[in-house]
Amino acid sequence: NGGIGIRVTSDFVMPTSGSVDIEVESAWMKSDGTYAQNPYNNATNRDVRIMGIKGKMTRNSSTSYTFTRNEEGESFKVGIGTLLWDEALWSCKDYPHIWFIGQNMGYENEQDWADMINMAARNFGENFIVCSTALSGTTNQLVRCATKTFGDKYINLKAYTEGQAVYDGQRFGLIDSSALASDYDSLFWPGTDKVHQNNLLSYMWAVLMWNTLLDLGYV
Repeated sequence: NGGIGIRVTSDFVMPTSGSVDIEVESAWMKSDGTYAQNPYNNATNRDVRIMGIKGKMTRNSSTSYTFTRNEEGESFKVGIGTLLWDEALWSCKDYPHIWFIGQNMGYENEQDWADMINMAARNFGENFIVCSTALSGTTNQLVRCATKTFGDKYINLKAYTEGQAVYDGQRFGLIDSSALASDYDSLFWPGTDKVHQNNLLSYMWAVLMWNTLLDLGYV
């Protein structure tokens, strides 16, 4: 989601105003030494920054985009390897970041997952935490890689949800005192949707994340 920069693959001249077509790829280098091709799945009117210039990106093909400046300014050359950044993250780069990351593929193995997030998160400073989901994609190997890579910046939401979450909910007066930790499934996924947690669990996670940011001294 923009945490990894977008790499310019062909020189271009930034116009004083208006638009310019540019060739780009993801700045993520895969294990085979090549860069990932597609920087975005969908870049329609997406706000980005390049060398401090704000503009919009629209997609022409998998690697070709049009960049349109928001405001007039000087013209200059942009070289190969220059990085573009998603404005949504760039504008909040000085705040603590919560990387709530799913496991919907896009990575080669669990260490690749951790390395990709590590690169993205540290692009914006050291004040961040990483949270893996409570779903089956949070494998034991992924937990080991995340723990090794992030240390106390990592939250294993799967372990929390299946262990302490129910008891914290009781302590907050949100869950009946008769419930057991093993009741997490029916409490947090009461319907047929076993992927998206309900508001109760979302609240429990938010409290955990906030307290972690406090413990780490980020807020």
